[in-house]
Amino acid sequence: MSTAFRARLTTGPADHTLLVTPDGSLTVGEVATLGPGTDLRTDLRADTVAVVSVDRAIDLVRVLAALDGWVEGMLLVSPSQPPEIVAELARVAAASVVISDRDDLPDAMAVSQAIGPAPAENVAGDASFSTRWMMTTSGTTGTPKIVPHTLASLARTVRADRLSRTPIWGLVHEMTRFAGLQVALQALLGRGTLVAPDTHAPTADQIAFMATAGVTHLSATPTLWRRLLMAPGPTTLPLRQATMGGEIADQAVLDAVGARFPDTRLTHIYASTEAGVGFAVGDRLAGFPMTYTETSPGGVGVSVRDGMLWLRPPDGRSVHYLGGQTIDVDADGYVATGDRIDVQGP
Repeated sequence: MSTAFRARLTTGPADHTLLVTPDGSLTVGEVATLGPGTDLRTDLRADTVAVVSVDRAIDLVRVLAALDGWVEGMLLVSPSQPPEIVAELARVAAASVVISDRDDLPDAMAVSQAIGPAPAENVAGDASFSTRWMMTTSGTTGTPKIVPHTLASLARTVRADRLSRTPIWGLVHEMTRFAGLQVALQALLGRGTLVAPDTHAPTADQIAFMATAGVTHLSATPTLWRRLLMAPGPTTLPLRQATMGGEIADQAVLDAVGARFPDTRLTHIYASTEAGVGFAVGDRLAGFPMTYTETSPGGVGVSVRDGMLWLRPPDGRSVHYLGGQTIDVDADGYVATGDRIDVQGP
């Protein structure tokens, strides 16, 4: 069985809606027809490394579905990164082509050029090798660092809804960033539907779009949750799951979300671009139990040393940055997340 993204997307009924956006929707059947295209300057061969900086969610899913399993690597770059940073990231990743819907990258291959019909001999989406999925760190100062992943490592925690009800996930993050891609993969590969509003629109408009689409699951940073709660209309969302991550979730924001959505399952997630998803906490209390350092929730090793959180991915993959930059990994595979931990209680 193929593990390529397109193959995993197309295991359900052809008419199942995978993605809903203001620009249109995408079904399983439509994804099945996607394959890599070519350009006069560059053939998208097996040794191609492509920078993907695409703003429209529907086009980004199409590009990822077309290229995974067909090119050597894909580097996902936020559309908000300036051209000079995109160029530097392309250099570090040894990328030969940039695929984008931006108008400030004049040498980029357009999305329409990068996607063509699936090859007839491989219409099922089988792939002969595993494409590297490369993510960038937040890069609040300077050039972001590049962390290589595979689809398997990124989708490690994807689970189908236990109640066999189609989950409808709202996407309020950029999909090219780690948090946004995690939401997208959970929805698209977890037998659900992804609803991606225009994140450039006012918050109230985003909420209204998600409410109309029937969003039942929503993940956001604590900062974004506060903004959502202050905007008109959040209670129109028929939420069954509210998730937060990407920042420290304090008790005040957990209580606020819990009060607004008292019947939802409320969790907060610890993760990093380097180590991947760590673990989730569902007790509606800030922090996590120190017993996690003994029980390895979800197979992830958890350690607190000198007030810092360390995580060990369960897949045993090598964790490193591209370009010779170093990452703090110990001999047992634990990765320093950089998150400070205050241990309270006995």
